[in-house]
Amino acid sequence: MSALKLILTDAGMERFTAAQLGNPIDLTVAAIGLTAQDFYAAPTLTSLPGEFRRVTAVSGSVVGDNTAHIVMRDDAEIGYTVRGFGLILADGTLLAAYGQSTPIVEKSTAVTLHLPLDLAFPTAAIDKLTFGDANFLNPPATTTKKGVVELATITEARAGADSTRVPPVAAVQAMLEQRLPAGVILQWFGDVDTVPAGWALCDGRSVDRADGNGKIATPDMRGRTAVGATAEAPAGATFGATSRDLTTSKAGAHTPVATITIDAIATGVSIGTTTRNVDAGGSANGVITSVSVNDPTHTHGAHAAVEAVPSHDHTATIDVTQPSLSLNYIMKI
Repeated sequence: MSALKLILTDAGMERFTAAQLGNPIDLTVAAIGLTAQDFYAAPTLTSLPGEFRRVTAVSGSVVGDNTAHIVMRDDAEIGYTVRGFGLILADGTLLAAYGQSTPIVEKSTAVTLHLPLDLAFPTAAIDKLTFGDANFLNPPATTTKKGVVELATITEARAGADSTRVPPVAAVQAMLEQRLPAGVILQWFGDVDTVPAGWALCDGRSVDRADGNGKIATPDMRGRTAVGATAEAPAGATFGATSRDLTTSKAGAHTPVATITIDAIATGVSIGTTTRNVDAGGSANGVITSVSVNDPTHTHGAHAAVEAVPSHDHTATIDVTQPSLSLNYIMKI
């Protein structure tokens, strides 16, 4: 339960102040006065309005955070309703009071009342307070003191706003489930045969959900890495490759074909003829004994032409894989 906020009386504040100044003031809470009256707890009170019973079986302890835990025990065979109470010091001073319109507790004649109260004081100087017998004290746990705690429900645990209740294992599991919803993907340095419960290997299979609500599909992350989704590549789209073909288009040949044409030319040779004369004695003159052909120096014209080469491609395959470390991807299911 939440700590009840006490109203310190003026007389109680005087004793608190005197004790802080080192005066020998006894701040022992010796009794608790009870009332069934609906009243307004004001600092000016000197007595508890409508007090019908004063119980001296009081145990208590300062537990931190300006809070004291008090347990009142009443085994008298009487019945009553309590709407308010006051803390009574050993000298009879009303230290503080609390009241509300609805019953705080109701006791029947056949039962022993154990009333635990967590009381929030409007001052931090409550370390001087002392209480009676602590044999039946079950104080609440705080950040500085061991004690009794209330377990949080799953709803309270998921809300994450309660600083006094402790979540049990099932609530902790629910908190983790809420923080890591189905579909969360993590990199995991482990063997595929030892994937933790509630998780599945991202290998493209459809598996049973951990909550039993049907199936859930895992993306196939084997040999892939994740990038942010875009409108052009929404979640689940696959693209990219480990290699890329680089192509040059419409490139000329490296060894062009050339044709050389030599102009035709004619070489002329002229031979003069000589008449052969033979006399009666058998002698001859004007006889041709040899012929010489002289080709004068000349040139030949040559024309070279390079034939047009048709367009063609060159292709090379390049590995574009970044330096990588293989890990398994697992998904919360």
